[in-house]
Amino acid sequence: MNAGEIGTEAGRIFEYNLPSNWMVRSQEDQNDHGIDAEIELKDANGKALGTDSVFKVQIKGEENSTFISNNEMLSFNLKTNRLKYYFKFRIPVILVVVEVSTEKVFWVPITNDEELITKVEGSKEKDSIQVHIPVENRIIRKNNDLVENILRSVYDCWDYLSISGLKSSIDNYQTIDARTLNRRIDDIGDALFRAYHQKLNNLLLDKQFHQLYKQASEMVASPIVPAKERFLAILYYELAFSVAPYTKIKREIVEEQFKLCHHLLNLAREQRSKSHRLIAIGKARKTLFKIQLDQLVANHNSLKSFKEDTLEHIIFDDGTSKLYRDCCLSLQKIIELCNRLMADEQYGILSDMFVDIAGSVLVFKIVHGDRGRSEAIAFLDGWYKEIASLIFTYCSVIKDSVKIDRLYFLMVKSSSLDKVCLNEFKDTICRNFPDLRDALNAIENEVDSSDDNDDFFKLDDGAPSDCVYLSLSTIFQDSKPDLLVSGINRGSNMGEDITYSGTAAGAMEGVLHDIPSIAISQV
Repeated sequence: MNAGEIGTEAGRIFEYNLPSNWMVRSQEDQNDHGIDAEIELKDANGKALGTDSVFKVQIKGEENSTFISNNEMLSFNLKTNRLKYYFKFRIPVILVVVEVSTEKVFWVPITNDEELITKVEGSKEKDSIQVHIPVENRIIRKNNDLVENILRSVYDCWDYLSISGLKSSIDNYQTIDARTLNRRIDDIGDALFRAYHQKLNNLLLDKQFHQLYKQASEMVASPIVPAKERFLAILYYELAFSVAPYTKIKREIVEEQFKLCHHLLNLAREQRSKSHRLIAIGKARKTLFKIQLDQLVANHNSLKSFKEDTLEHIIFDDGTSKLYRDCCLSLQKIIELCNRLMADEQYGILSDMFVDIAGSVLVFKIVHGDRGRSEAIAFLDGWYKEIASLIFTYCSVIKDSVKIDRLYFLMVKSSSLDKVCLNEFKDTICRNFPDLRDALNAIENEVDSSDDNDDFFKLDDGAPSDCVYLSLSTIFQDSKPDLLVSGINRGSNMGEDITYSGTAAGAMEGVLHDIPSIAISQV
């Protein structure tokens, strides 16, 4: 085959292996003149996804490729002037090498290859430079995992170009007019905050929570950061705090959660964003409901320890009834918000909110089954199944496996859902997302093989400080006691014992609530 025939065949092999949602616009023939094609991605409805989903490809064909490093790398020679030409594009450029004899397609990003850029800067125009392509960088027809790899590289290239554009804008700011300068400032700000949010996301994934708290706090406190960017920073902060709170004192955790909700609501009002306002309201209602539910479950289980007709039973039953009514009112507001989101087709916000509160509602249903009326129990059961089915459908259509896994695990773990309902959920998911069937089976097997048959809300690890918090939240919520006595401890509370004594911690919890407190031990 001559060079022209190899180039033409390489183009055909490349296009054959592309996904169906990639739109290819030919910009040159495959005979080595200029950029060969531009690719744009489409969604499931055939609509173009936008700027970040566009990239250029340069297709090179070889009858037999050269492999190095124990066949782990494909080596391909390119002229320095060609590489400089590719680097001039303000859009990602992907080099594609097709081995025609085996019909294998390999690729590598050119735009953000710093090592290649350094080599080009130190080479002459007519020099050739070896480009090394990892052999795992393949494009194979109908292989979605390999497609995701190239898309991630394209997005990385876009991020790299954003930073490069930042540097260019700053270098040229003295020579542009005022209107253009304002646009550049906005563009620079968008790129900068996008980088900050990516940093927060990386810190979250790396579980560097204290650094995340610091970075997010600085963004929220800065007067030059726009409200929408501060809103997103608080969402990262809130997510990290829910996973790894920086304090173990229950009162401080509750105060911080309400403070975050207050910030979100204020920022949503400031920018007059409907979607952000709905998110903030959902966070606030979820937080209130969870705090009330913690107290309700603690009282509900403690009540079983007292004999009926005793003073303790009467006091706890009265407090539990009040907490139950409060939880019902909070859940009613959550249901109204979910129904509104469903009517407005705000399925993204709805799915986030429901996945957050799904476990809490399952816990509430158990208490609700003991205290609620039959029609109220039937209503909540029906609503929960309906909304869960909708969320499973939405998440499976958009291929959000993270939310599906989390929600399905809760459903399988819960004893309040029958097998028929679980099978319906599973069928809904697999109908739209068949690749997830194995993952769902693995979740079922994990739960079935677990030795832990206790309900996940069971209280069996309470400490003296928890007892203090529980009593102050129920019996003494309207008026504080005159004195708190923690103990009597069978051991001693002397010297270093104080630092880890549960009895002393109970007294300390009382002091934190401004109550005179004493820890008593037998020694």
